[in-house]
Amino acid sequence: MARNNNGSAVAIVGGGLVAGAVDIAVATVIYHIPTWQKTLQAVARGWYGKASFEMGMQSVIVGALSQALICMIIAALYIQFAGSLLRRPWLGGTLLGIVVYLVMNYVVVPLSKAGGGWHMPKLDMNFVLTVLANILLGLIIAHFAARFAKR
Repeated sequence: MARNNNGSAVAIVGGGLVAGAVDIAVATVIYHIPTWQKTLQAVARGWYGKASFEMGMQSVIVGALSQALICMIIAALYIQFAGSLLRRPWLGGTLLGIVVYLVMNYVVVPLSKAGGGWHMPKLDMNFVLTVLANILLGLIIAHFAARFAKR
């Protein structure tokens, strides 16, 4: 059966935006960042480096747009390649979250202006919470995909 294109668009945009917003909120709490605006500036740090924190609303907007776009790309890739996992969102979302954690921390961030090369994570509570936050992101996307992007 062909994919429902309207449903896929809802899953990509809706799942991406909801997952992205929840991810920003959770990161703000996990890392004790004083405001969500600072968290979005931390996202924009990938484009601007440390200067992001001195740029005010410009880097907040760039961070928000980047977060939304990244999460929608993740959702689109999941829908395209999840196959039978679309019908198993708990498993697919968990696996997606783990893949997102690995790709973001060991490919995207090291190649960005945020810097920091590859390193072994410190196995502490922040590590556990960060992995769980990524799994939550994956679960949100997978549930939107299961609901709206049926094959």
